[in-house]
Amino acid sequence: MRQPKQQREQQREQPLRQQLALPLLLLALLTTGCGFQLRGEALTTLAPEWRTLQLAGVTEGSEAAFLLTQALAARSLSVSPANSPDLAKLTISDYQLQLRRLGSSSRDHFTLQLTLRTTLHNPQGELVWAQRLYRFETSFSAATAQSADLEERQLHASIQLHQEVALLLQRQLAALS
Repeated sequence: MRQPKQQREQQREQPLRQQLALPLLLLALLTTGCGFQLRGEALTTLAPEWRTLQLAGVTEGSEAAFLLTQALAARSLSVSPANSPDLAKLTISDYQLQLRRLGSSSRDHFTLQLTLRTTLHNPQGELVWAQRLYRFETSFSAATAQSADLEERQLHASIQLHQEVALLLQRQLAALS
């Protein structure tokens, strides 16, 4: 008697699964047992000279300075007061945060765009990069009749954009390490 085609295929697949199961299980146990993790830590490991930065070019105490400082701190980058000796200096220029309305209905759509340029000097005062342009944009919607809703969503979007800047800066600093 002949076996149906589907049953024969299942019988062929079963030994292959059994052959692969043990090596895959051992590989999983070995990689987790040794502490191996794919979290991008090689990208974010910073040399000591890049872990604390002077932030210049934005007014101390301004919303821009606060948001950038908080976003950098979330990425394990400390910000020290301007004119701190022996620290790398990150100068921000052409900082702009622009809100654009994209419609007119009960729930309007908005884009928030963050544009800035950075110049980086190492702790010895040598230029590392000059006038790098960063432009990030995000979209959201809000009920315009409720200005509190718009302000809350705009703040959330602004925080998100500053976090993206901090992540990119962290990766670029890690590449220098």
